[in-house]
Amino acid sequence: MVQFSAATIAHIPVIQQIAASTWPIAYADILTARQISYMMHMMYSHAVLQDQIKSKGHYFSLLYHRADDAVGFFHINQNIETPGTCKLNKIYLQPNMHGKKLGLKLLQHAEELALSLGSKTMELQVNRNNKAKTFYEQNGYTVLYQDDFDIGAGFLMQDYVMSKYLI
Repeated sequence: MVQFSAATIAHIPVIQQIAASTWPIAYADILTARQISYMMHMMYSHAVLQDQIKSKGHYFSLLYHRADDAVGFFHINQNIETPGTCKLNKIYLQPNMHGKKLGLKLLQHAEELALSLGSKTMELQVNRNNKAKTFYEQNGYTVLYQDDFDIGAGFLMQDYVMSKYLI
């Protein structure tokens, strides 16, 4: 049985644990260990997650495989610059849960939440070498453009920006 729950500040350690177990596997062949470490701190420090969870227009949701076993999460936010659009910022699933259609359930729940917030479009960024791009394409996302995003410390996110019309 799968359940979703809105994440609160109390769930920050759970989010951090899921990220810490997925990032080294997901990005080992794409990013250097130094860049992974830098990005983990930049995106998953307690202060950063707390600010996002508290911010208006930001939504985190946890996926529970069993009642007390959070195995994945996503984070979306409403795009202030482009009304009617939500951005999928983070979506991660414990590696041992892959192949069970739970990633699809996470994505579908994020899209349903975006629709309930009045968004008609979901956008996301995915590393140009990340095999997750195929997952997004199989679920209706198309590449809008590619770009390099400077994230500091000499690092770039070399991404595709993808989009899906939700209705």
